[in-house]
Amino acid sequence: MKIYIVAAIHGDELLGLKVVGRINRTGKNQILVRVGHPAAVAKHKRYLEEDLNRSFASKKDTIEAFIARDIKLEINKFNPDLVIDIHTSVTDTGRVAIVAKDNQLISYVAQALGMEKVVIMPKQLIDTSLIGLLPDISISLEFGINNRSDKLASEISTRIESLNISDLNLGTKLPTFEVYSQIDKNFSKLHAIKNLVFNEELGGYPFLAGLNTYKTIGGFLAKKIS
Repeated sequence: MKIYIVAAIHGDELLGLKVVGRINRTGKNQILVRVGHPAAVAKHKRYLEEDLNRSFASKKDTIEAFIARDIKLEINKFNPDLVIDIHTSVTDTGRVAIVAKDNQLISYVAQALGMEKVVIMPKQLIDTSLIGLLPDISISLEFGINNRSDKLASEISTRIESLNISDLNLGTKLPTFEVYSQIDKNFSKLHAIKNLVFNEELGGYPFLAGLNTYKTIGGFLAKKIS
C-alpha cells in the first residue's frame, strides 16, 4: 500500500512534523512524507503570501501556489493509494477526519487512525485544498487544541504504519457531519461555542468555530447526517 503524507501545510501546525518524524518507512507500507511549507515553519507563520491549503487550484504567482504545484507533481509521480494531510486547530474539535466524500475507504481509514468524528466539507473549499486533488482517497486529520502530545504523535504514526486497506473491516460508523454554512464572525456567543455540539441558537453543529480560528468568519456550521 502506498501512502502519501503531508505535514505542516500550515507553518504553525507542528503536530504533523512529530508524526512523520516517527514514521517507519521500511515497514509493509510504502510511505512518502512531505513537509508542506518548510519556509512558513521556519518563520513560525501559517503561510507567507496565501493559504497553501487554498492554493491547489491557484493560478497566482505566489510561494504557496508554487509549492502546491510541486506537491501535485509529486503525488502524480508517486501515485498513492491514500493521501493523508495532518492539521491542528486552536478549537476544541478533538480528533476529526475532514473529507471530501464519505466512502468505505475513508470511513475505514478514519476509524483505523483513531478519529472520533468525520466532517464532510463543501465542494468550494475542497476543490482548492490538498484533499481535493484526489477526493476519493484523501483524508485530512484535524486535531483539536488539547491534542499535541508526543504520545499522540507516536500513536498516529504507528496507526499509519499498520494501515491495510486490502482487508477493510469497518466497525460502528463514526458520527458524520456535513458543513453547509458559515458562522458570522460577530456571533455574540462565539467565545463560548462548543464544536460539534448542537447549538440551538445557530440551528446546527459548529465546526472549527471560535474567536481566533479565521479572520473573516467565526467558523462553519454543519448538520449531522449519520
